[in-house]
Amino acid sequence: MAPVPAPSAADRTPRSRCRRVPPCTDGLIEIPGSDLDTGLTRLRHHTLALAHEPLDTLCDQLLDRMPPGNTDDVALLALRMPS
Repeated sequence: MAPVPAPSAADRTPRSRCRRVPPCTDGLIEIPGSDLDTGLTRLRHHTLALAHEPLDTLCDQLLDRMPPGNTDDVALLALRMPS
């Protein structure tokens, strides 16, 4: 078995910074006619507004709040880590 590599600087990022945007595919971020920064800002805004909701509601609402016109597929992962 190969040895496990030492963690990189990215692996040591504080959890609070990692929690701001859930892991997802670009279909949840990219909207035709909009830039990536706008999509990330929109996703971050909605995620923070829904952070208190149960995870299934958070995911459903994130999908419902996306602007119309996107035909790309979406995959979204949400988990809540104990503090």
